[in-house]
Order: sequence, then C-alpha cells, then structure tokens
Amino acid sequence: MNEPWDVAIIGAGPAGATAAIVLARAGAKVLLCDKKDFPREKVCGDALTPDALRVLARLGLLDEVSRRGRVVDAASGFSASRIEVRIPARFVTIRRVDFDAFLVETAVAAGATFEKLTVTSIDDPHTTPRVGPFTARVVLVATGADVVLAGRLGLPMGRPDGLAIRGYVRSPVEIDRLILSLDRAILPGYGWIFPLTGGEYNVGVGVFRRRAADGVNLRVHFTRFLESFPLAKALMADGAFVAEPKGARLRCGLKESAMTVGRVVRIGESIGTTFQFTGEGIGKAMESAEVATRIVLEYLTTGDDACLQRYPAAIAAELKPKYRGYEIAEHVLSTAWVGDLLARRAAASPSIGRVLEGIVNETIDPVQLFAKVSTIPLPPGARPFVSRLARGD
Repeated sequence: MNEPWDVAIIGAGPAGATAAIVLARAGAKVLLCDKKDFPREKVCGDALTPDALRVLARLGLLDEVSRRGRVVDAASGFSASRIEVRIPARFVTIRRVDFDAFLVETAVAAGATFEKLTVTSIDDPHTTPRVGPFTARVVLVATGADVVLAGRLGLPMGRPDGLAIRGYVRSPVEIDRLILSLDRAILPGYGWIFPLTGGEYNVGVGVFRRRAADGVNLRVHFTRFLESFPLAKALMADGAFVAEPKGARLRCGLKESAMTVGRVVRIGESIGTTFQFTGEGIGKAMESAEVATRIVLEYLTTGDDACLQRYPAAIAAELKPKYRGYEIAEHVLSTAWVGDLLARRAAASPSIGRVLEGIVNETIDPVQLFAKVSTIPLPPGARPFVSRLARGD
C-alpha cells in the first residue's frame, strides 16, 4: 500500500469507477478512494440513457446492469400545457446506491484497490502527487459536484449550474416509461417520474441553470408538481414516499479551463459533464473517464507530461459539441409557448419525432430540432425566433 501507485482516483462514482475498471484491466496499479464506504446513497434521477448504456456495453457490463435494473423502452415529454410527445429509446433505471456499488465491485474484481479515504488536498501535483499517505504517478479527481478539492488546487470552481430534488415513491400505479415534464406550475423548472423495480418511482424536480440562483424554492416546486401534474398526482393518490426527498447541486456544460493541474486530471461532473436542461450526467461522466484513461495509459507508457495536457482538447473535441443544443433548450424551453409550439409540431410530425429520437440516442444534434421546426408553418411572429434557434443563436 505504501508503494507508489500508477493512478490514484479520488471519488468512486460512475466516472471514477469507470476509470478504475479500464485502467486496472489494462494492467495499471490503481487506487480508488472515496470518503464513504459502498454501497452509499447518491441523489440522482437513477436513469441510464443511451450514452451510459453504450459505455456499459463497451465495458461488458450492460447485460448485468440491465438484469439488476429495469429496462424501459420509451420516454414521454410534456410541455407547459401538457402536450405529450412520446420518444422510443432504450433506458435502464437502477438506484444509484446499487449501480455505483456494482461498478466499484467490478473495479476491485479487475484489480483496483478500494480505500475509504477523505482527501482534503493533493500535494506536489506537478511532480509526484500525494493523496493522503499515498503517492501516484497520476491522480484523477472524480468528486462530482463537490469542487472544494479543485479550489484548493487553484482551479476555478464557480457556482452550481442547477439544483434538483428527488424522492422515492412506492405506488400501485403503473407507469411504463420515463416522464419529463415542463408543467406550467413548475416553470422555470422541470419534473420527472422514472419507474424503478418493485413498484417504486424516482420522482423529482430540477431548476434551469439560468434561474438556479434566483431564490427558487425547490421544495415548493416539488409539492406543486406532485399536486398538479396528473401522472404525479395519480402516483401519489395511493402511493407514499419510502425515502425522504433530498436535494443536490448540478454542474453542467463542460469547463475546459479547470480540467488539469500538472499530473492531476479532473473527470466527470467535477468538470461539468451534466447536460443542461435535462440534468442527465451519468453517461457523459463515464465517457469523460474513457477519454481520460486513453490519455493516462499513454502517459504511463511514455512518461511524457504533454500527454496529460492534451486532455482538455480531447474532451472539447469528443464531448463539447453535444452540449450546444441542450444549452439552447435550457434557455428557451422555460418559456411556455416555445415548449408548447415544439410539442404540438412534434406530436403532429413523424419526421420531428424521428429527430427527437435521434437526439435521445445522440445520433442527431439537438439544434436540428429547431431547424426542422423552422421549415413548417408557424404562428405569426414565431418564425424569426425559431430561425434564430436553428442557427444556434
């Protein structure tokens, strides 16, 4: 334990555990640290979207995760006026307490060593990084929305980009798809209902990034959602919370300027991998770990520090373009009439439905949705606005 490690990873959530699995399988000596023992609870929507499922498939873990969770084959989005748009896509829902523990178990089985350790600083980040009593050639920081450690490294922290609250509900009501709502009662926020196994649901509310610091009371919005949105109201009529609702901060949009310090590399939500608007972040956190491990393995082979400095550019090239459409959506869909307009067009147009399916599966840039809508008849005054969206303005 006292010998130098190839890689020390701080934080054993999906990003950190994914990195540990890949690196340990490649033969690296990996120390995976977390301030908590596993299993441990994590506030999240508990839904694995197609990007996360693709990472799990590359890791050879998709079948087992699907067996442990619930496979869902569709999602429904509701606009402010409750116009529904259904989108076929494959998802898996699984509580993070179970998912994260499984990934850590897999990392340990691959050869990584897990250590419960609260890390308050990283010494000598430019030469031989020290994490507590341990030294390593490279340190990966995967501390999620907690950026205190980054601040102590001199990296910009910034304010949280969003806030969310979720609770677990057990109900006899059967909802067989993911639900995302922009209900007028909770704008500028959004609500969700995600079915889990055993008749349980993850139910929550988030608030858009641009309003996150405007004094929105999430618990008030949460209550409004449960009392006014029809599916949530039906869920609660004969249901009850089985776990107290809890809140969490979100960091979104990727921040390349805060990704590396010497031989310390940040991954996952600590660099803002969560998508704006939807709050989905598991898949992108895992993808950022894949990008980092390719670069770290090159560094371990060559010893060239320049390898690590290429990480921000690699993230920008491989992941950054996917965020633009979600950033636009975040800024415009909190306006009720825009969401209603897009929902009506999507409900009436199979081609727009296919665009939405492509957005969920990441085969289509979200900006193309606005481009598609701008080509069909629109109400007076709406065309210039939608045309600006189509250009990404």
